[in-house]
Parts: sequence; structure tokens; C-alpha cells
Amino acid sequence: MKGITVSVVFLLTLLCCVSITANAQSDRGSIVGTVKDPNGAVVSKAKVTVTSLDSGEVREVETSDDGNFTVAELKAAPYKMTVQATGFKTATIDSVRVAVQVTRRQDVNLEVGNVGESVLVTSDSQTLQTESPVQQTNVTERQVRELPLQIGSETAGR
Repeated sequence: MKGITVSVVFLLTLLCCVSITANAQSDRGSIVGTVKDPNGAVVSKAKVTVTSLDSGEVREVETSDDGNFTVAELKAAPYKMTVQATGFKTATIDSVRVAVQVTRRQDVNLEVGNVGESVLVTSDSQTLQTESPVQQTNVTERQVRELPLQIGSETAGR
């Protein structure tokens, strides 16, 4: 009976360790940023809407008192971002690309005007990620298959 109890405890411990390791991996990314007015002052309580261009999924957040916002746990995909605040024109950014395990910074400067008026903001893809030390390169399945093999006793394959 004691041997069965030890086996059950061992299996439960192993199961917990495996599940913790699995949770450490994520297929999501996030968008963070600060919303400011033309004078550089932060805009609190601005509504930030992020819409997936692939699935149409919509997420809404509100900026904090410091004008900061975070939209976490987004699937890796391109998104359209809209920022609205009373007394300002609506700002729209057509393509914000979110990658796996990457925090994308997208600051927004609003222009004074009516909410009904809008401003289209275009931005290039970000070359330097300042939010975390993660360095990422996406590779396709074909690129992996075409990797050269390095055969030797030290490398044991690839």
C-alpha cells in the first residue's frame, strides 16, 4: 500500500511540474502606450479600441490617470486601433502588428477637435522593442526544413 501511495504522489508531482512548464509558454502579445494631447499632456479616460483585422474580435480599454493603457493577451495578428476622448478628434491607426510574446508600444497624440472628426495615423513597423528584452524572429516551416545540417559528434545533428 505504501508503494502505491508513493507512486501516486510522484505522478501528481510530475503532473504539476509539467503543467507549470506548459503555462509558461504563450501565443499572445500585447499593446501598450500613452495617449497625449498636442501640448504633450497626458489624456486620461480616453477610450482605446483594438480590433483584429483577421477575426474582427474587439477589445476596449480606458487610459489611466497617467494616460497609459495596456491591451494584454492579444492573438498574434494585425490590429486596427482607435482612440477617442472628449474634445479631441478620433485617432485611427490602421495596422498595428502584434507578435507572439512581444509587447508592442503604440503611443498616440490626439488633435483638438470634435469626436466625430477623425485623424488617420500611419506608422512603420517598429524595429526596436523597448518594452522588454525579448528578441524575436519569426521563421516559416519551410525555412526550418531548409536549415543546413551540421553533422558531428559535438552537435549530434543540427
